[in-house]
Amino acid sequence: MIDGLTLDYAGSRAMARLAWRPDQRLWQRLHAASSLHALLERARSAAVGNYLSGVARIAGCDDVDAAFRAQWRARVAELAGWSPAPWRAAVRWSAHLADVSGVAHLWIAAPLRWMRTDAVFARYADGNTAMRRVALAAGPLAPLGQALASLAVSDSNVADGGDVRTVMRTPGAEVQPRALAAWLAHWRALWPATRAVERADLDDLVALTRAHRQRFAALPVADTGAAREAFAERVTARLRADPSRPVALFAYLMLVALDLERLRAECLLRVVDDGTSRPDEAP
Repeated sequence: MIDGLTLDYAGSRAMARLAWRPDQRLWQRLHAASSLHALLERARSAAVGNYLSGVARIAGCDDVDAAFRAQWRARVAELAGWSPAPWRAAVRWSAHLADVSGVAHLWIAAPLRWMRTDAVFARYADGNTAMRRVALAAGPLAPLGQALASLAVSDSNVADGGDVRTVMRTPGAEVQPRALAAWLAHWRALWPATRAVERADLDDLVALTRAHRQRFAALPVADTGAAREAFAERVTARLRADPSRPVALFAYLMLVALDLERLRAECLLRVVDDGTSRPDEAP
């Protein structure tokens, strides 16, 4: 890390990275690709190809997911390296936003196959449910594990190897919302002392994201593309308005997350269509 970095510096680097975002024409070309190989070739001729550097031409669903998890973590770490010291912890914690659903799963069910080799989850992949809960409440994901430990989750319908879809219709359905709330609370706790207007900017980004997430889940598939674009435009406006404010850091990460999510979906569709692999299930 370089000492003495400023929000101006981080914001200017983030603004420069907006050039990596595909425009609508490139998204259409990627969507029209007939195979994973063709999609990768089209993407790698553009700046967005940097996001696909870990995806092999012949890959299964687990491989694709692993590549995008690694890419997300790398981009968060990169931004932390650009950021002033007081904001680095909050930026770094952003990497674990992608781990919330995995933590919720491990709290109530056996590890999925991919977790045994994942850089974050491998340490939690052994032992029974009680052992995993103790580990989650004490390790790097402790803010999430400790919040879940306070839940009175009934184990009567939970057993290693059980169907998580069944479990999540029991009181265990509270697990993921509680983990997400814990992630958010810890992220806020990591903010350094800052002006009220800057805290309001960050809270506004949270509210915007929450509202998008709630609307998006209820939309017909045909309407999701337009909704995603509208959300991205509003997030981009918060980055462009003043790249020297803290909200710009997290607006940038939200745009990265949106692009990675969409690229991941395009890759997985082609893997499944090719019959290469199916999404991971419990071992």
